[in-house]
Amino acid sequence: MSWLRKVRNNALARWLFHSIFVTGDNVRLCVQKPVIGRLLPVRAGRALDAGAGSGEYTRGLLLPRAEQVVAMDMSAAGLQRLGSRLSRKQREECQLVQGPMEVLPFAAGSFDTVLCAEVLEHCQNDERAVAELARVLAPGGTLVVSVPVPPPAIEDPAHVRDGYTPDELCALLQRHGFMCQQRETCMFGLSRKALRLASWFHHHLKCPPPLMIMCYLERWLGSHAPGAALPFDVVIGAVREEKAE
Repeated sequence: MSWLRKVRNNALARWLFHSIFVTGDNVRLCVQKPVIGRLLPVRAGRALDAGAGSGEYTRGLLLPRAEQVVAMDMSAAGLQRLGSRLSRKQREECQLVQGPMEVLPFAAGSFDTVLCAEVLEHCQNDERAVAELARVLAPGGTLVVSVPVPPPAIEDPAHVRDGYTPDELCALLQRHGFMCQQRETCMFGLSRKALRLASWFHHHLKCPPPLMIMCYLERWLGSHAPGAALPFDVVIGAVREEKAE
């Protein structure tokens, strides 16, 4: 068992790892999670985490607010990690589903809230993916979606595209019946530097740098942080428009 797997399987070690060492997931948990939390409804009803990964947002943001949660992802390993971290009560409230974004195996209007964080840039057919999100979200329901904003802080070979400008993302959502209501940005200059350092450490030293203090400083500074005019991420809160009679 690798040292990283041991960290993932120990709650205290996992907390320390998230708090100290820079990885893409740790940076987002620090500076993006509070932004997404502000845009999600307090009462989320039946919620879908589309592209849940290992479920940090499923556990930290959706389960405390929703009556029932479905966490869906292409990665069986990510869903397995999520399942291993759920309490007995949470397992009753959270269904794990493996599958692609472009073909969601749910009936129309199944959800009151959908979260789609850092997923659309991975989709070969983003129009189809957004159309599916619109189909499974009930009219009047809330979609919270986050994507990277070009230029990328680091190159990610898993990305089909570098990302979207806020206007491009709003236009994509509007084409499929969403009304964009809230728009926030995050991951500014300090986060970009932290991610670039993490990339260098990964390629040369095979370990993450213990520099999460940079991201906590950025979160504290907010819009006054260095590089705030060039965000790496945009988060949009949108509402599924009611269908005309």
